[in-house]
Amino acid sequence: LTEIVDSGLIIDSELTDSDSVRKYLLKNHPEIADKKFIMAINKTIIRQNTDLTELDTVAILPPFSGG
Repeated sequence: LTEIVDSGLIIDSELTDSDSVRKYLLKNHPEIADKKFIMAINKTIIRQNTDLTELDTVAILPPFSGG
């Protein structure tokens, strides 16, 4: 994913939640549409749509398993 989406990407202030960020990424980087990824906000993995503030850091992570 890092090779496809620029690291350090500044997200537009109109993106107010994680769903809008996901839609933005898929629209602007269609090559990731077939890739699975999860999102984290401020180092916390999210499982549902989450509101964002201007100070939040959003990370795009490949799926992984733990034990």
